[in-house]
Amino acid sequence: MSLQAWNGLDDSGKVVSKHGSFAAIFVIFRDSSGSCSRPAFAKNMPDFKLAVDKNNKATELALLRVCGTVQQNPHMRAFWASTISFFLAFLGWFALAPLALEVATSMGTCENQLYPPEDNPKRVAYLKYKSLKTGKAYCQYGKNDDTNPTDCNPVPQDILASGTADEKMQYRPGVLADCVCTPGTECKDIIANAGVAAVASTIFVRIALGTLLERFGPVNVQSGLMTFGAFWVAMAAAITAPWNYTLIRFFIGLGMAWMILVVSKHGSFAAIFVIFRDSSGSCSRPAFAKNMPDFKLAVDKNNKATELALLRVCGTVQQNPHMRAFWASTISFFLAFLGWFALAPLALEVATSMGTCENQLYPPEDNPKRVAYLKYKSLKTGKAYCQYGKNDDTNPTDCNPVPQDILASGTADEKMQYRPGVLADCVCTPGTECKDIIANAGVAAVASTIFVRIALGTLLERFGPVNVQSGLMTFGAFWVAMAAAITAPWNYTLIRFFIGCAGAG
Repeated sequence: MSLQAWNGLDDSGKVVSKHGSFAAIFVIFRDSSGSCSRPAFAKNMPDFKLAVDKNNKATELALLRVCGTVQQNPHMRAFWASTISFFLAFLGWFALAPLALEVATSMGTCENQLYPPEDNPKRVAYLKYKSLKTGKAYCQYGKNDDTNPTDCNPVPQDILASGTADEKMQYRPGVLADCVCTPGTECKDIIANAGVAAVASTIFVRIALGTLLERFGPVNVQSGLMTFGAFWVAMAAAITAPWNYTLIRFFIGLGMAWMILVVSKHGSFAAIFVIFRDSSGSCSRPAFAKNMPDFKLAVDKNNKATELALLRVCGTVQQNPHMRAFWASTISFFLAFLGWFALAPLALEVATSMGTCENQLYPPEDNPKRVAYLKYKSLKTGKAYCQYGKNDDTNPTDCNPVPQDILASGTADEKMQYRPGVLADCVCTPGTECKDIIANAGVAAVASTIFVRIALGTLLERFGPVNVQSGLMTFGAFWVAMAAAITAPWNYTLIRFFIGCAGAG
């Protein structure tokens, strides 16, 4: 049973009973004590432990009321069985992902197992390595090329003359992780391929689920999938090589293709079939709909569509409410989604127009030692602001000085300690005022969305889904247009807050 049934919603997400979504939320807190006495307003309804509507769908969600026989309390039994099995399947499917490096170590496929750094100090994976925990790089004095390095920079002459033993090390194998498994290594490819296998098998089973559910029923199918998946999760303890790691992840994906469906005589697979069989847009009624009410789509006894003919959009509101509702809700959703996220990819452009970028507030020519600059490295060119590295990887205060041999014989570009030319037009990295402004505006957008979504149940029952969605879209469109008037952080945050209200649609 779908979660929508619990909230009194139909398949398109609209309120269809007097105990709507907001009422359902109220009942959760009002009566989730686990008492198995029937609620007062259920005395004239069939003998269920929960209050139901005329279609025997629950109109309350009493989380702890789990007693009674299968006939008396099918709602909460189905709810908890599907919820618990969903989370168990989710856990099983993702069980190996966070253990990937441990598995790679047990298979012996880590880069530092295949190519020990003492014998292969110039492996590209080592030259590019930097510890996330300590901030230290394998190449103590930087690498000879940021994009395609072939070796670490040599130890400066002054360090060789008077430095400590640690300072005289060109390579630092001690900073490498127990399992180096970075992009470009064999280890990384093995893990990625296994992930693809897991997703591919899940997609295959989900396509077949409609037929399986109709043939064997949801309880048998879910139980079978969980049992099959549990066996292969247990078999993960036997992984010894890349081939069986990939195979086991493939089979786990088969077993964990969980899906909570609304089951009718025309199941999900049938619906998929109908999409391809009859989406030409023809407005003649399908043959198997001849004995049904006068709708353009075939419907079940509750007048819910059992096919999805994407292009069959003609007919009056009375004749074709299903596809009109489908396309209206789909298009308005994507428009709301577009409006809600419209400013996110333009954040740096907005910051530039407000003048809050780090290099607008603190020009690098006058403030060369700003931390944001010292830590800056161009993603496009791979070049760092500090040409010869910084004096501390975690909390730098300055760039390393230009080596003496470069000062004696290098070119003008090579003699530059700082490279302001590599900075982006708008430096807006973590720790800058610009980044804080963008983050706060994002929080405001999400906060307003949450607030409106809490109120949506009452709004839908009072004004109806069409009026509410139209109102939200109109309100949001106005504030999206007002984004052109952003001139300061306060109105940027305010406009994102109001746009977030429309995002709730």
